[in-house]
Amino acid sequence: MNLIREIFLTICNMSFTAGIVILLVLLARQLLRKSPKIFSYMLWGIIAFRLICPFSFSSRYSLFSLDLLSRHISSGNQMIWDTTDDLQSPNVIYNGNTAGNTSSGGTPSDISEAVDVSKQTSAEKAASQSETNRQPSGSGDTNAGSTVTAGSFPSSAASPDSERSAESLQGIFTVTDIMIGIWISGILLFLTYQALSVRRLKKTVATAVKYEDDIYECDSISVPFVMGFLRPKIYLPFRLSETEHQCILLHERYHIRRHDHQVKVLAILLLGVYWFNPLVWIAYYFMCRDMEMSCDEHVLLNTEADFREPYSRTLLGFAAGRKYRTAGALAFGETSVKSRIKNILYFKSPGKPVIAVSIVICLLTALLGCGNVLNQSSMRNKSGAAADTSDGTEYEYRVSSDIKSMLLYQECYTDGELTGYQILQHVDFTENGLPRKGNFTVKRDFNYPDATQWNALFSVNFENARADFSVSNAIHFSGMAENYYLENTSVWTDIVPDEEIVLAAWHFDDGEGVSAFSCSEYMDKARKTELLSHNSGDILYYLVFSRKTSDELLEAYSVSERAKELYQSKNPYLGDVSADETILQLLNISSFGKYTLELNTSGADYGITINFSESPRNEYTAYSDMLKKAALFLILTDNAEYVEWTYPAPDGTEMRRFRCTAENLEQILQIEDIKSFSSSEADLQIFLTEYLQAIRQYYEPAANFGEKSESPDGTLYQYTRYIIGKRNGETTDNIYKILTNEEAVTMSDVEEALLAGGKSEKLYILKESSSQEDAESSTSGSDGFLAPDGRVYKYKALFTGRHPNAASDSTYLVYANDADLTFDDITNYIFGSTYPKERQMYIIPQPE
Repeated sequence: MNLIREIFLTICNMSFTAGIVILLVLLARQLLRKSPKIFSYMLWGIIAFRLICPFSFSSRYSLFSLDLLSRHISSGNQMIWDTTDDLQSPNVIYNGNTAGNTSSGGTPSDISEAVDVSKQTSAEKAASQSETNRQPSGSGDTNAGSTVTAGSFPSSAASPDSERSAESLQGIFTVTDIMIGIWISGILLFLTYQALSVRRLKKTVATAVKYEDDIYECDSISVPFVMGFLRPKIYLPFRLSETEHQCILLHERYHIRRHDHQVKVLAILLLGVYWFNPLVWIAYYFMCRDMEMSCDEHVLLNTEADFREPYSRTLLGFAAGRKYRTAGALAFGETSVKSRIKNILYFKSPGKPVIAVSIVICLLTALLGCGNVLNQSSMRNKSGAAADTSDGTEYEYRVSSDIKSMLLYQECYTDGELTGYQILQHVDFTENGLPRKGNFTVKRDFNYPDATQWNALFSVNFENARADFSVSNAIHFSGMAENYYLENTSVWTDIVPDEEIVLAAWHFDDGEGVSAFSCSEYMDKARKTELLSHNSGDILYYLVFSRKTSDELLEAYSVSERAKELYQSKNPYLGDVSADETILQLLNISSFGKYTLELNTSGADYGITINFSESPRNEYTAYSDMLKKAALFLILTDNAEYVEWTYPAPDGTEMRRFRCTAENLEQILQIEDIKSFSSSEADLQIFLTEYLQAIRQYYEPAANFGEKSESPDGTLYQYTRYIIGKRNGETTDNIYKILTNEEAVTMSDVEEALLAGGKSEKLYILKESSSQEDAESSTSGSDGFLAPDGRVYKYKALFTGRHPNAASDSTYLVYANDADLTFDDITNYIFGSTYPKERQMYIIPQPE
């Protein structure tokens, strides 16, 4: 029974497809009105192909690529159309009585899903029925909130009476089963009628006598015809004139030479299978008409001009005779005699331009009608307007059968380098029931607890799959910009399998301006690194539709692409100049300007010196960025022990020189061996997301009082400055963070304060700390804890919980002055307004 259902559903799909192509051929016939009828006759081969073959080639120029016909999915090279819920209704018929009602207004499902239902085992069906029986009797809309997947359908609960009736009745039929029964009955009736007609016709010509070769004469027939499939014979009535003989034999022999008698049998069989489709009956009628007219035209082209009149008279003479509309006969005057005579009288030999245009029309019709929609996936912005993500932007998508899963992930960048990576959602289209076409919404909510923090909830909501991700970051920015995929257009855009689509891009301004780039620009990997160097921070959200399963996809994206490409560039020897340059290119060192390299591979310490030709715009920011890049270079180059960089001072009086060693970095990060992060891609990923951002210069904290800062000794200063320079006798520069009331401070003033123990009349030098932990410990205990925003809080603790509507738990490291803090307070602080802002806190999201 399952096989019969699959055949029936395939026939339904092919019937729908062929019906649309029939309309296309009828339109093409109108364009070929003045062309030889052989071209119109050939077009019906396209219909035969569609009715016989369930598969076809994929073409971008297929008729089914039109949006008007987009209510389909492509399964391989087979067209599978949507049908109504009635065809797949889970209702069952018990001896003619319906038990269980589908809810009204159900959404269409694919015919292919009905096939899946038919493949359910008896145990699965019993479990499904048991689940239905557990629903409350008389419930209203039981579809609300349910998930519809292939093989399961929501339905209203059956009444107790119908359940008891079901237990006592044996015959169970679905609506599909009844339709199959009607379809098979129609085929049998049609073929039986045709078989009886052929048998009756054979009995009629049983007394026929041979005239010559394959020509027979019979006194019991009134119309000449051809009968026979493999060995066709021409049957003629007795007492025909010589002219009639000639006309009929020229016509019928061309039928045989062209195998029209076999085409007729095939057409009758297809008509029997598709008897329920009126368009197939229409196609059969016009096919027979074009067959006869094209044969008439062939006769005229191969005879004299004065042959038209006797041929027309012969045709008209047999028009009133008995018609033999069976699979076994091609009768001379059985189809559209009036139209045929009219065509004969006005027929002219076609010129070359007419033939050329006719060939083009036939080829275009074949291209449009034979090809299936290209097995591709696409998506679009439904509104076609700029993304309004506060209210939500709705996207529409449709994916082909080769797409198996979807994955969402996030990348966070600070100063051009990856500092955060997280997979937000991964779903199998097949296993989790994610529809192959539908809508999803992108939404985001921003909240600004204070001038130094921002918080956001980014959500992507697919049908049956939702990804909510809260973001809290201490990026100090004075503004931001955001871009979303397919802004300002509603055009369908192809989805390339396994392509990493940048769904959203957030750009942060650190006070020097923000540069906003479109999502598609970030999808160009050759430009991505350069684009990320323009802003102090960027967050990219990626969407991937893949041919892999969700588990395979999750494994493939367990480590970021950034970690993979850096790991692949590992260099065991510093002296390999090409490998050194490859690493520097990946680190985008050129964003600092032009440079030359010096390699030291002969002394006690192996290292590299990068000599920049220009000074940076912001020396302190450049120093922090170069520390991070130096750390990655030391990790990726096994025998490198230091990285130096130089550039001319802004005033041009000297060359700056900075030095970063593996030992310096290990002190800052409080780790034993920084080289251990090169052991694997996963280890390098850990360094990027958990340690890299912590690499910077740390100083003892200074409390803020309005516009002034308090030094650790209790003195208030108007300004905080960074001074760069070398102390006497030193070869490398250092960066000093000072508090002062003077508008202009020089390195000489700093050196004077250093000689005085770190403080002078002009300034106070904040002491360097070897690590963030040391900086925090300088104010921990009774004074509290120093947070990265420079404030000191009384308490520091980890909190784990789940925000409302979130898909998973979130963990935060929280600095606060409230001893009774709860996770609800954190939620309200990030997304709401019920938590008092005067009771400030500082929140750092933790990786999962």
